[in-house]
Amino acid sequence: MRSIKRTPFLLVFVLSIILISQVFASGTNEEAYIKIGSSSDDMQAVMKAHSLIIKNINQNLESYFKEADKYYNYYTEQFTQESQRISTMNPELWETDAQLEERKVEELEQLSDKINKEYQQKIYDLADPYQNEFEVLYEQLEINEENLGKPKYIDIPPGEDIEYDTYLRNERLWPIKLSISNKLIPKTSITIVVDFLAPNHTEDAVRSAIIEFDESRRKEALSARVGWHIVPDHTYPDYLTTIVKRYLIVVDSIHMLKDEKILYARILDTPIILHSFMVDEDLNFEPIKIDDSSSGITSYTTRENIKHDLRSRNAPVLLTDSSGYISHIDEENRMIGNFPTALLTPSAGNVVFRISNGAEPESLDPALIQGVPEHRIFEALFEGLVAIDPATALAVPGVAESWEVNEDGTQYTFTLREDAVWSDGVAITADDVVYSWLRLLDPATAGPYAWFPCMFLQGATEFNAGEAGPEAVGIRALDERTFQMDLIGPLPYAIDALTHYSFSIVPKHAIEEFGDKWTSPENFVGNGPFVLTERIPQTSLTATKSDTYWDKENVALDKVIFYSSDSDTTNYNMYLNGEIDWATNVPNDQLSAAQMRSDFQSSPQLSTYYYVFQNEVAPFDNPDVRRALSLAIDREALVEGVTRAGQIPAWGIVPPMAGYDALEFPHDNMDDMIAEAQDLLARAGYPNGAGFPTSTILYNTNEGHRQIAEFLQQEWKDNLGINVVLENQEWQTYLANRNEGNFEIARAGWVGDYQDPNTFLDMFITGAGMNGGRYENEIYDLLINEAARMPAGEDRFGVLKTAEDIMINKDMGIMPFYYYVAINMIDTDKWGGWHPNTMDYHPVKDIYLK
Repeated sequence: MRSIKRTPFLLVFVLSIILISQVFASGTNEEAYIKIGSSSDDMQAVMKAHSLIIKNINQNLESYFKEADKYYNYYTEQFTQESQRISTMNPELWETDAQLEERKVEELEQLSDKINKEYQQKIYDLADPYQNEFEVLYEQLEINEENLGKPKYIDIPPGEDIEYDTYLRNERLWPIKLSISNKLIPKTSITIVVDFLAPNHTEDAVRSAIIEFDESRRKEALSARVGWHIVPDHTYPDYLTTIVKRYLIVVDSIHMLKDEKILYARILDTPIILHSFMVDEDLNFEPIKIDDSSSGITSYTTRENIKHDLRSRNAPVLLTDSSGYISHIDEENRMIGNFPTALLTPSAGNVVFRISNGAEPESLDPALIQGVPEHRIFEALFEGLVAIDPATALAVPGVAESWEVNEDGTQYTFTLREDAVWSDGVAITADDVVYSWLRLLDPATAGPYAWFPCMFLQGATEFNAGEAGPEAVGIRALDERTFQMDLIGPLPYAIDALTHYSFSIVPKHAIEEFGDKWTSPENFVGNGPFVLTERIPQTSLTATKSDTYWDKENVALDKVIFYSSDSDTTNYNMYLNGEIDWATNVPNDQLSAAQMRSDFQSSPQLSTYYYVFQNEVAPFDNPDVRRALSLAIDREALVEGVTRAGQIPAWGIVPPMAGYDALEFPHDNMDDMIAEAQDLLARAGYPNGAGFPTSTILYNTNEGHRQIAEFLQQEWKDNLGINVVLENQEWQTYLANRNEGNFEIARAGWVGDYQDPNTFLDMFITGAGMNGGRYENEIYDLLINEAARMPAGEDRFGVLKTAEDIMINKDMGIMPFYYYVAINMIDTDKWGGWHPNTMDYHPVKDIYLK
């Protein structure tokens, strides 16, 4: 089938995006906040205004493209119908076959031009109403973005020091000018990040310098000297008034010393402000101006050129571009002699641990989360009846200090700790547990993981489906410290499953007081080892050690910062630059280099990477099509040529574990796999891919996911003759569309919630919350439910294996690719309490600085 010419469409969509991306539509309160916040001196207000603008942009984009899609679908259907009519035209009496074909081509071109013109006009008409709002928004956006780029002021009361963590730089908050009348930070807490990529250095020389530096650092034999000078910062309040003078102490050089000999030196191309102060009548101070071109030191005379040179980093002292590398020892020693010096040693104050946590968390409410980034934050802020052992990833006592189970394994009774309290000091009771679990199960909550407790608790399915009231759920508070639950069967993995956030405990009193704002830092109440103290949207989340946590004496970290970024490359570079302490992934193109490092951590993980078919949408409603697509992928080539981290090719969804073998591939070579795939596709009505519609692969924004999707795109084109296009979406949008089934083929990954095959299988029963592909098989459902009521052992595993075989080998309801290997970057010589484990769970409660 011919398709409408897409070139005019592309032009229309580009113009529409330019227009609509700057459209603003919001309520009166938001409009007022944006106008005030955008021009505020408070950076947090500026950032909130910016977030509101972006939110409304996204809402309008979504609304606009929904309308535009309706037009596109309508005119595509019109073109399809008319083109089919043209393709079936019979020749006139005077026409030869060649003339008929020529007439068909001509009419198709005329039809395409006509429909394109009508479509373009509709799109332009659709965009017109947004024009006035666009002009308002564009003006406001310019104000906001201009203000984001200005230096901002942090005012610290005289005699007080600014905390080191407050000084940490962030791209959305800086450049920033510090206005204080006392010292900025103690010199003992200055962090030094060394860049060894100096020019004219051979690879061996750079390697030797790194090794020597690292050995010296480990032996604590390194010291450093900081060169600084004072420069005037002339601020002009307006063109007619007198200049107001401000002076800045600026770091512009750093020298690494070993036994008082210079090991490494750098003049900073990016100066760092350590101190800023005003000159008043009480301060008789004559500023020192250094303008020594021979030493490479730059003297700044205006605020503007300082502002342009400031950069956003996570360390007060950053050795940046190597163009200022000094090659002569005599010159280095001469320059050092010009400046006051200080010995820099690690701070003995707050211990801060920084994590690259992946995408912006969808939510902080345990009832509304469903991803790995959210899970890491959950482990810091909340604790359920049980917690996680960092070495084994199995359950250990949490809020519950102990529990008992009845003879048939269907009822558990938990005793809560006397000293378990919320972060505001309110006692945690068994009623809190009942409230929390019922809140998740309540259909009104719409929790994406509400299906999970339904696989365990008696009556939970009926309540969640709206077929019964909350009293039907088999949970109860026997007294303030005693909680009891009834299971649907003797589930051998029940206690370990309780580590999952769907079994979390949340503060009823805070939720009732603050509603959906209860997870904001100013309102937050939790019961974990850390308390939420700051959240910067799309950037970071900060959690500070809790003073009320029952086991606070064994929490070694003072603060944990979770950075949000979809870019593995950015995150990895931040790790290499010393800006984060734990990187949770490595970009594929850096794996070879990373694997050579001692801080590279790799271990088998109980998780599977797979794609989901939308089983209710043609042509993916045909099992033959789904199986053909799966057979046509060379998984060995995928893990060896693309992912390259030791992943294990997979045909089934359940990774191998004790007593349970992974599903075997249907053929032992790719030639036979491809041959069967081609036969199945032809049987489905698409020989050699003829007539197969162009389909879309949906994945969340990430370089690795994109590379995998591109590999599949090429495999299907080469082996089956079909075409697919790729679509990436940010994390929250992707999750919503995948859960709601708004896709044709979607990327997915599953990390086991407990160490049992059931954790990979129960989410595909009919109607399950995570079953976005709408897979259905009555026998599969019966087998999963039967296994839930069986005791642990070989027979139960046999039932589960039969169910997996049906879903994969009979129905191909999903398409697995490989079993994960957990990849992390963390220096375990520096940080203790971090252990590789099959679940890739690493609670920050247990991490400590050695």
